[in-house]
Amino acid sequence: NWIEGDSVTNQIINFIEAEKPDVVCLQEYQQRSDVDFDEFQHKYEVLTDKKTRFGQAIYTNYPIVNKGSIGFGTSNNNAIYVDLAVGNDTIRFINIHLESLKIKPKVSEFQEEKREKLVGRIDNSFRKQEAQVKKILKNLEACPYKSVISGDMNNSAFSYIYRKLSEGHLDAFKEKGKSFGKTFDFDFIPMRIDAILVDEAFKVKQFNSFPKVKYSDHYPISCVFSLEGKD
Repeated sequence: NWIEGDSVTNQIINFIEAEKPDVVCLQEYQQRSDVDFDEFQHKYEVLTDKKTRFGQAIYTNYPIVNKGSIGFGTSNNNAIYVDLAVGNDTIRFINIHLESLKIKPKVSEFQEEKREKLVGRIDNSFRKQEAQVKKILKNLEACPYKSVISGDMNNSAFSYIYRKLSEGHLDAFKEKGKSFGKTFDFDFIPMRIDAILVDEAFKVKQFNSFPKVKYSDHYPISCVFSLEGKD
């Protein structure tokens, strides 16, 4: 309820219905009676906070042949995955939500915070992110399928975190994106902290960002990709 108005839930649902994606990865997802994506046949959700029914979800019409939660210990952040049967192929989709840096999006509040406290908090978050990425990479090492990583890195495309996650993958924004690719509503610099990373065996055909769709402090992103030589 931090966005004024009572129609945000329906706006999000209507936006996704209009875009007609084959796979949807949602972070900071809340299981509620008024959240219904009934156009999808399959879903996988993991609630890391059972009290508020808060967590992550993946919706799709492709059959789910395997699924799992990577788990980040006591953190409410997480990474979940599904293996989807797509034609004659199986693809692993990993939905990530790494540890937040807990930086407020207004420059005035950013400037007022004591430097030592800010640096200490960010350093602690970086350490947690590094441990979380190691778990994701361990999952990928054991995966026999091509993979897609998407979601909220809570870090920039210049970071160690991004560099490790993007190994063996194409950044859909770099392949087909435009401008700065801003994904986070921060009034200091155009921050791109959300990404879709697809296996190098795929061809990225299209990337879209939606900076005018302000239903959250993050903006939606999407991409279209295919196996080389296939539609």
